Amino acid sequence: MVFSNEKDLRHHEAIRIKASIYTGIALRVKIISPGAMENLLYAIDLDSGVVKKKTAEEEGKETKPKGKKAIEEAKKKEEEEKKKQEEAAKQLANPGSVAKSGIVNLRFEECKFSRKAAALLSEWLKSKALIETMGLVKVSFEDVSDFKKITEGVKLNQKISKLSFQSMNLEEEVHGTAIGRVLSDSRTIRELDMTHIVFDYRTFYDMCQAILNERCRLNVLKLRGLIVGEIEGKIIQFILMKNKQIHTLDLSECRTEDPANFEFFFEKLNQFCNIRYLTLEKM
Repeated sequence: MVFSNEKDLRHHEAIRIKASIYTGIALRVKIISPGAMENLLYAIDLDSGVVKKKTAEEEGKETKPKGKKAIEEAKKKEEEEKKKQEEAAKQLANPGSVAKSGIVNLRFEECKFSRKAAALLSEWLKSKALIETMGLVKVSFEDVSDFKKITEGVKLNQKISKLSFQSMNLEEEVHGTAIGRVLSDSRTIRELDMTHIVFDYRTFYDMCQAILNERCRLNVLKLRGLIVGEIEGKIIQFILMKNKQIHTLDLSECRTEDPANFEFFFEKLNQFCNIRYLTLEKM
C-alpha cells in the first residue's frame, strides 16, 4: 500500500484501515513530518496487535455497556483483545517462532526525513520486532547523522532480514561506517540490496570490509548498477575469495570504463567460489 498524500497520514486509524489487507507500506511524500511518522508507526503497532486500540472511554467518552447481552459482548471482546496481546508479546519475545502477520515490509520512497521523524523511526526499530524488510529509495535527510540513527535502529532490530538502499548518493564517511556496523553486528540481516548507489571509494571499502568480517551473516548481495573501477573490482574479488556465507550475487547493470576491472573478480568465479546464484544482466 503506497501513501503519497500527506492527508492520508493524519490519523493512525485511517492508515491501519487502508493498509489492513496488505503486508507492506510504502511512504512517498516530500517531507516526512514527526506527526506522520508517529501515526504510521502506531498504525503498524495496531495492525500487529502489539498495542491495544484506544477505547472510547480512554478518549473521554462513556462506554458503559447496558443490559446483560451488552455486558457479555463487552467481556468477550475484552478476552479476545487480551489473547491478541499475549500472542503479540510472544512474537516480540521470540519473533522467529511465530508465523508472519500484519505489516512486515516498510519502504520510504523519494522523500526527505525531518530530524525528529528519523529519531522516532530509529527508536521504534530498536524496540519493536515487527517488520522483516526495510527499504530506502531516493531518500534524503536534513542531517547526515540521521542516516546513522536509522541504521542504528536496523542494527538492533531483532527481525529485519532484508535491507535495501536504492538510487541514493552514499558518499560520506558516516554512510560506510553506519552500513558496516549493521552488517557486522546485526544478528538477522541476510540480504543487502544496494541498487544504483553512488559510492565514494571509502564508503564502498568500509561496507565491504564489514562483509568480509566473520560476524557478517549476509547470504544475498545485490550491487546492481555499480560503477566498477579498479578499487571496486579488487574489493569484489576479495569478497568472492574470502566470504563463504554469500551464495547469491547480483551484479546486473554494472558498468566500467576498463573491462579489465571486471576481470579482477570474474577470474574468481570458479569451483572454489561459494556463489551458487549469479545474475549479470545488461552489463
